[in-house]
Amino acid sequence: MKSTGYVDVKFEHVDMPVMVGKTTEDAMGSQLAIGPAGEVFCKVRQEAEDKRSQIESALSDAIIAQKAEADCIVMVSSSWVISVTNPG
Repeated sequence: MKSTGYVDVKFEHVDMPVMVGKTTEDAMGSQLAIGPAGEVFCKVRQEAEDKRSQIESALSDAIIAQKAEADCIVMVSSSWVISVTNPG
């Protein structure tokens, strides 16, 4: 970013709780659609489809281990906040 003229470049790592679904099935669908699990599932689609029941079982176990709050499942999401100043 500095090479393009921006100044005061700051990177801030942020971990925040995110509601991923109301049920384990909702959360599993969400995780298979986005994020690392979704990306892997898309890249090896046929093999993943062949092993869908095993994948869903392991993912379900991982989701159940997450924090359940009120009537939803909450997982920690990690992101980066990037701030810059355009001097122009």
